Amino acid sequence: MSDINSVSKNLGARSEVKALQGENTRALNPFEKGIVTKIIIDQSQIPLIATSVRGIDPAIQLDRIPRNSLLVRRITDGADSIGNSLCIAYPFFSSHVSMPVKVGETVWLMFDKDIRTMGYWLSRVHGDEYSEDLNFSHYDRGIVPKAETKQTSGTAEKAQAVSSGNAPATDDFPNFSLRQERGDKNEYVKIIDEATIIPHKLEPVPRFSKRPGDLVMQGSNNAMITLTTDRGWSKDEDPSLSRSSVHDVPMSFSGAVDIVTGRSRWLSNNEKVRTVPDIMTNSRGYIEVTKDIRKRASLTQTEGDPDFDQDASRIYLSISSPLDTRLALTDFLPVVPGEDGVRDFSQNNAGIAIKSDQVRIIARKDSDHNINGSIKIIKEGEKSDTGDHAAISLLEDGTILVSGSKIFIGKSTADGGLEEGDEEAPGKTQPYVKYKQLEDLLKAIMADIKSFCDTLNTHTTPGYGAPSPQINQAASSLKSAMGTREGEIVNLKSKRIFGE
Repeated sequence: MSDINSVSKNLGARSEVKALQGENTRALNPFEKGIVTKIIIDQSQIPLIATSVRGIDPAIQLDRIPRNSLLVRRITDGADSIGNSLCIAYPFFSSHVSMPVKVGETVWLMFDKDIRTMGYWLSRVHGDEYSEDLNFSHYDRGIVPKAETKQTSGTAEKAQAVSSGNAPATDDFPNFSLRQERGDKNEYVKIIDEATIIPHKLEPVPRFSKRPGDLVMQGSNNAMITLTTDRGWSKDEDPSLSRSSVHDVPMSFSGAVDIVTGRSRWLSNNEKVRTVPDIMTNSRGYIEVTKDIRKRASLTQTEGDPDFDQDASRIYLSISSPLDTRLALTDFLPVVPGEDGVRDFSQNNAGIAIKSDQVRIIARKDSDHNINGSIKIIKEGEKSDTGDHAAISLLEDGTILVSGSKIFIGKSTADGGLEEGDEEAPGKTQPYVKYKQLEDLLKAIMADIKSFCDTLNTHTTPGYGAPSPQINQAASSLKSAMGTREGEIVNLKSKRIFGE
């Protein structure tokens, strides 16, 4: 709160701004760099500021600061070494787009006025290979202090005093940009310790190599959306022995949208397999991806590549892709009864794939709002008796409807199913029985047996050991009826549903 108060006291301090910026000697640069000290996630972080601070310009009242604004210490041209470097930075982009940023990171600032206590932040400054990190990026790792003397004034003297001329360690968090005010404690550590809220999980995130035509959006915790062309490693391939799939020439008309979380999923185990990068424990005690190529146990060219086998969760949409091959489904797709199981999985077609550990498809039931959903899976086709249309519907009343020209339950013999079957059924499967026909047949058999029994119970013997005409007639009738019923058994066979 004291930092915000400091900003308010310096609003409108034109003379101090001039001294800080050196307006008398050069034109103002609209872009600067700054270190994030606080992030305004919501208004609860600045309660009663507007009433507790007096004399503030109504146009920039603190209680009107929008979400995702920053409190920043400006560092360009030694601004922080002079003091009075704090500024409030609104998001540069509208609320339709919000860029990730964390306390302690370096951001680009833009000012549309001479006064440097109010501006906009564009994004985190992209560092070099030693500092850039999706999860948390410490920009000062990429500063070579002696080289810095040629670029700045305020940081140059300090940099020369602490520098050996080499780049800083990539597992440390050096301070080459901020003025040290109290004791020997690293100023960056002070900023993080004094931050009121840091709701961010520090963890390793693999880097991603994109193709030139790709549009990539990544969060800070291994979630990514890529508008790309068909690409990705299958279970049957070993990426660890290859170069990145980014070098593969894409197929024509193979545009794809890849929505994925958990790339290089097992990277916390530091296993040198598939697309997993090398990781390290930094000086703050949390794990991150190794930045210094000289310290990597192995150089994984395929780090962060799309991996259809190991990535945690993926929704993949493609104009043209051999999805069955990418997903290595050869051994998992059931063989249609009557087929030999040999199929071409390399065909390129438009497709959508969803893969994860647990997949749920939910249709909402909300009685309070009169919502009762359903789920329908439709395969377009001809809806005639022998057509190729098929559908599975989970209806509002709980009914499950499965419709198709043939429906198989169980396994075919090619998949290890039972060898028993019917000559007319495909692949030695058995047709399932139809209840109504079975009911009619069994009732008729029961009626025939009852009639026979009634005859036996009421017949009159002719005596003297002669044959009984009634019994003979009843037996003859039952035998004839059984022959008729036997011929009716075929009516029990389903023409659509088959199984083991």
